[in-house]
Amino acid sequence: MEESQPNLQDKVIAFLTKNTNLVLIVILLLAIFLRFKYLNINSAIWWDEGEYLSAAKEWAFGIDYYILPVRQPLISFIISIFYRLGIESLAIIKFFTVFLPSVASVFFTYLLGKEIYSKKVGLISSFMMAVFWVPLFWSTRISTDLMGLFLSLLAFWAFWKGYIKQEKPKIYLAIAGIALALGFSTRVGNILTILILGAFLLVVARLDLIKKNPLRFLIYFSIAAIIPYLIYNQVRFGNIFAFWGLYFGTVSYVTKESIPFFWGFFKFFKIYLHNIFYIFFIIGLLSFYKLILGFDLLIKNKDKKLLADFLTLLTILIPTIYFTFIQRQTSTEPRWALVMAPAVFFVTAKGFMLVYRQIIKYLPEFNYKKLISIAAIVILIIIAAVPQIQHADGLIKNKKDTYVQLKFAGEFIKENSNKGDIVFSSAVPQNSYYSERKTISVHGAEDKFNRDIAELKPKFLEITVLEGYPDWAWSWPARNQDLVVPVQAFFADEAQTQPILVLYQFIDYPSQETDTVTEMDSNIEEGQ
Repeated sequence: MEESQPNLQDKVIAFLTKNTNLVLIVILLLAIFLRFKYLNINSAIWWDEGEYLSAAKEWAFGIDYYILPVRQPLISFIISIFYRLGIESLAIIKFFTVFLPSVASVFFTYLLGKEIYSKKVGLISSFMMAVFWVPLFWSTRISTDLMGLFLSLLAFWAFWKGYIKQEKPKIYLAIAGIALALGFSTRVGNILTILILGAFLLVVARLDLIKKNPLRFLIYFSIAAIIPYLIYNQVRFGNIFAFWGLYFGTVSYVTKESIPFFWGFFKFFKIYLHNIFYIFFIIGLLSFYKLILGFDLLIKNKDKKLLADFLTLLTILIPTIYFTFIQRQTSTEPRWALVMAPAVFFVTAKGFMLVYRQIIKYLPEFNYKKLISIAAIVILIIIAAVPQIQHADGLIKNKKDTYVQLKFAGEFIKENSNKGDIVFSSAVPQNSYYSERKTISVHGAEDKFNRDIAELKPKFLEITVLEGYPDWAWSWPARNQDLVVPVQAFFADEAQTQPILVLYQFIDYPSQETDTVTEMDSNIEEGQ
């Protein structure tokens, strides 16, 4: 009987070892379930969603919408294809542009973890990605972040296969190059992926960088894949680097130089992981001492484990340096640094594996020791996943009905206006999407606003606390009741005492021959 016990343990462990694909399938099914559950839960779109969707409608239907050069075009281009095919369902669009990239990110987290470390690290990391609250939340909304994450993972994986493992290097490095270019065409933040691989190559390849023939395929295919985006910039904005000014230009640099470093970025590790995962992340960092002690072997490119640690460390360090010391925005969102999430999960998985090895090494022998140790680690990982899922669930449900008033107002405008009509509203992207009417932001001085409406003769004015307006705008309708009348209103309370959005229709316009209504009022006040 005693002999059968270790045999049973060995059989279970052998089964799990030989059937890692089965475990992966379970993880992927969990990822699919969690994402599909919330796919169509939101009642209305947000600002960024409105930008991508309105740009797509501009390309597909020709609505009057100004596309900003800082918005990368790939997601909007894909959505415009759906529109041209007659598919306008947000659920279907999100399925292809957000849901599939999100699930693919779980799969490629496993592939990358398996390639650079082990199947165990890959499985633990992919499970963490499956339950990670950030992609769970953003899988419910049109965004570039999850497509960008997927393309970054694809680039890392193909690069490792082609350059480090030398498996079909021309093919894999070509894939890496295309993924890098498409990633940058999806979101500017994917330049971090390029910087990570660039820094890795500078240390590992150094002077041999140009001599390494397969690497040329990465460069050539990157350039070839980015050319359509550069042509788009030139044709639409007259500058192939139209995006540069906001993110990297002189004004941006001077502005950032005047603000302090964003030390709050270091809280992101705790925000990403929550308590249990965070503890094992700290434990996993201890294993990187070998990278410091063996840096000479790393430079000589002789130890693949050190190369894996170096790539993982760079994937964490470069975003940290960028957001802390270069961008410095206190409004930085966790999704902006998603590129480092897989690396954070690899470190956490290494922490779990380190604890497991210590248990096996120092715990006294007893029946089913390994099996019980594995079960304990698995249970701990599952327990750690619960706060992630709960946090995502609460956040999604709390935000699902936000900005719905803009949807109602936009649909009302569409039904009660003609295509050539103009709307003034600070919710430009959302109203452009829902109403498909030219929407102009309410900003600047009041006299300019009065001149604009006198010249353009808009149909509607939308005033809402959901977006920013100049101080004078809140009282403008009450001071100009001879020009506008309210036609729709939405309130925060049942008693209808707290308006969230009021939609006004113009019945007249200021005279262009005089100055402004504001100036006339102020002259009267001065006379008093």
